[in-house]
Amino acid sequence: MKAEIEVWFHYIADFENPVYTIYMNGVDEIFREKINTYKFVSDKVKRLTGRLMLQKAVEESKIAINLTQNLSRNKYNKPFIKNGYEFNLSYSGQLVTLAFSKIAPLGIDVEHCKDFNYQSMLSQFNENEQNYILQHPTPLEAFYHLWVKKESLVKAEGIGLTDELNKLDCSGKSNNYFNKKWHFKRLNIKSDYICYLCSNFITDNIKISEIGIAKLIG
Repeated sequence: MKAEIEVWFHYIADFENPVYTIYMNGVDEIFREKINTYKFVSDKVKRLTGRLMLQKAVEESKIAINLTQNLSRNKYNKPFIKNGYEFNLSYSGQLVTLAFSKIAPLGIDVEHCKDFNYQSMLSQFNENEQNYILQHPTPLEAFYHLWVKKESLVKAEGIGLTDELNKLDCSGKSNNYFNKKWHFKRLNIKSDYICYLCSNFITDNIKISEIGIAKLIG
């Protein structure tokens, strides 16, 4: 049975790999100009990779559309394909993830887990979530789990980060937001990354695939 949601990920081993520069020509001029507004090579390569992944996903899904002409954004700046698949991209560290589906809105978020002062961000969580983090045997890991859930939720709804993240209780497996029930699914992609998928459609029929450079540019 064909997967109802597909998740692709690409691990960028070397941001200086000339292959990425060569295949900058594989995206349209408008997006190429946007990529070049990023200061750091790592950010340019990650955005380029995300676009190439999306183009490949559209090709393989056999959607008869021109991505450049049919890619649009909602009023909160969430990108979507007109009359096509729902999709969402996330970037962190050396990882780029893409989730796409024809049946349900979705959001994906990934974070590279590294040590930092997570306590400075506790105000973004409600009391229940703060207690969960502070009482957890590994508080930093607990922080990442809740934070990634929150980001995947607001990306799924398509509103982007808000000033009211502490009103979203993401300590459970689901959340009622904007009169919709959203469900979280943890995706095990890389050991030092935490990734969650959020959708208003419950399914275990999720296909996760690692996309190498050969497929990305083939």
